Amino acid sequence: MGQRKFVPFLRLSGKLEEIERLRQRVKELEVELDTARSNANQHDAPSTTLSSERVEPDLRPRQALASQSTIPTDLSVQSPVSKRYWEGIYASPNDTHAKQFYGPSSLFYFIKRMEDFLTVSLQQPRRGKPIWFNSASKSFASPTPERTREFAESFSEPTDHVHHETSNYHQEQYLTITQEEYFLGLFWQSYHCSMQIVDETAFREHYRSLCDLPGRSRKPSALVDIIVAICMQYGIAFLVRREDAAQHQPSENEHNSSGHDVGDVVVDINDATIAGRWHYYRCQSLLSAELENPTITTLQCQIFSAIYLCNASYQNMAHGTLAQAVRTAQMLGLHLEPSGDMPDTTRELRKRLWWTLQTIECKTCMKLGRPLITSFPHESCSLPSDDYQLALMSSTTTSAEGSVTWLSYTVQNSKLVLSARATHVAFFGKCNEILTERNCASIYDDDQVLEECAAFLQTNISGPHGLQTWLRELPDALKSKRKDGGNMYSTDCSALAMERFAPTWIQRHRLLLELLYHNLYMNLFRPFITFPSILASPVRYRPNNGPLPSSSPSTSPLPSSTIRRPLAEQNAASCAKHGIALTKMIHETLENTEFLAGWHEAFQWQWNAALSLIGFILANPGSELSREARQAINRAIEVFNIFGRHFAVGTSAAIVTSQLTARADALRKTLGQSGVINSSIQTSGADPHDMSPSTQDLQSSSQIESVLSETGEVEAPETLADMAMIDDLLDGTIHMAYGVDCFGGVDFSLPENAHLTDGWNI
Repeated sequence: MGQRKFVPFLRLSGKLEEIERLRQRVKELEVELDTARSNANQHDAPSTTLSSERVEPDLRPRQALASQSTIPTDLSVQSPVSKRYWEGIYASPNDTHAKQFYGPSSLFYFIKRMEDFLTVSLQQPRRGKPIWFNSASKSFASPTPERTREFAESFSEPTDHVHHETSNYHQEQYLTITQEEYFLGLFWQSYHCSMQIVDETAFREHYRSLCDLPGRSRKPSALVDIIVAICMQYGIAFLVRREDAAQHQPSENEHNSSGHDVGDVVVDINDATIAGRWHYYRCQSLLSAELENPTITTLQCQIFSAIYLCNASYQNMAHGTLAQAVRTAQMLGLHLEPSGDMPDTTRELRKRLWWTLQTIECKTCMKLGRPLITSFPHESCSLPSDDYQLALMSSTTTSAEGSVTWLSYTVQNSKLVLSARATHVAFFGKCNEILTERNCASIYDDDQVLEECAAFLQTNISGPHGLQTWLRELPDALKSKRKDGGNMYSTDCSALAMERFAPTWIQRHRLLLELLYHNLYMNLFRPFITFPSILASPVRYRPNNGPLPSSSPSTSPLPSSTIRRPLAEQNAASCAKHGIALTKMIHETLENTEFLAGWHEAFQWQWNAALSLIGFILANPGSELSREARQAINRAIEVFNIFGRHFAVGTSAAIVTSQLTARADALRKTLGQSGVINSSIQTSGADPHDMSPSTQDLQSSSQIESVLSETGEVEAPETLADMAMIDDLLDGTIHMAYGVDCFGGVDFSLPENAHLTDGWNI
């Protein structure tokens, strides 16, 4: 018996010895490899930089590239030179301790730069407190209903079971067939126009097959459920919100640390952004049984699910769903050219599915600053067709505008996003190349680096695969005309000339393409909005109540900002101009038409533009363009109020924007107008990596010991703006952070006695 126990022990001992021997061998091989690399690099160090993304004439990129960094083509051979990458930040949405990554192209990164500028220039330490901001993702941890177990009722129950239930949860669970048909009717004039991934005839036949027994619920269908869910978000947005749901009186515990009551808007189960959540839940329940054997319908459901989550403010869930959808599409072979023995309608539907998914995934990754998940190898399928006969077979829409059909939107939208993607990848690849050469952490460390990057971006945008090339090739029928000879796709803000009798689908296509064009331009140019970062005052502060530092970046004498950076300034101005143009278009369209009513993505674009314009004003307080941007922000607030009539986050966005703008105006008057900030503060990008140590050194200071007046003289602390106003300004800035797709609360708060760098994990 004892011998039997001893034998396994000997075997285990022998295996451990073998493992240790292999470990030693691995170490020896690593030493040999390092020696070989060192010898090779003495002769010719391999280059791993990439100046631009290789794109074929049909706009299919040739390499899988990350959105913020370049990838060596040979991972087995690396240069000993330390690579520098323009790093992002880690931020925590919805007041949780979990942090997610956001890259330099993201709105989060821009907000962090702006917040660092405000914190350091005011010499006011970060205040560790949670940020209060309401949204669907704040009110509900998940879009799935809380009482999902009650959902296990049979699908074959009579539809009148709803009338026998007194629970509010049961009242929101199901729609009757008549109600479903109402919302499905909205689909063909809304999402079907911009996401052409469903065959209308086949879907209508499918729905009829589910309703074969009068007086009973339809049979289960994940595709029907998710389409009903997103159409409920869209359709309920047409309804005016109830007054009792629109306002919220704060409780005794709902106060900010400044002592002011927090009044905001509650996003409850009646809000449009969370409408249809029972149908969303049923779709996900049905999809779980299809994941091992996915079909085209599975992919359609996943794409629509990502849209639902995005509208409902669950940004990271939407991003994760898109990743799953990409893998499903690859399982189905959609990334390959369809077989020639397939019917034409099937072939083209597969192409539209693939390219629609690619455009959504590219847009999401670029605005979040995260790596792109897909590559475009040689065998990638071509762009879909948009000829008239195919359009007739794919939809009941029979009209056409010249050579443009309702299918042309998918083609042009894909080309637009791919052009932006090519510029985005090439730009950040070039930035990383320059950062490595100059040994910089970000483009804001050196004015020459900033200018080189600005020049590269301008050249790439007007290059053969840039946005300007896409615009030149765009058919005139897909351009919104202007009154009084105004230019289409320009920033002259001329009035739109809406065609009175043009079909809804083509008018919406024109608007969506041009608004997306302005939004992409704005995001590409936004990194060049540079904030004054550090006061040139010799005043020093004791970090954590310790002794004065002998030297620190925040207190060393700094030169006056007299260096001109014309290209970077041009790019920053272009960002503001496109934001102003986008705001003017959305405001005019909402005032005069219903083409964008209830359109959640238009609201997200407006939020992005408003934040970019506020940042531009803070960076350029005395410029003529800042005055135009200030007027555009007033229009943006009106846009938010219009959206706020229908969903709560619109009202909340209007409140936050107006409060932040008012406080930014007060701050501008306090610190001075044109020339004052620039003459007293070193202008830089206020990069998060540079600003955090200096902010950390200021944590023990509760007030500013000196500040430059409008005449450039040092004034006493009593001339400062009210510190409560400054605190509120910082809070208001961070309120805006989670605004592109998710209007949830953002917790940039730090643990007690923690350093700023600890809070951001930079």
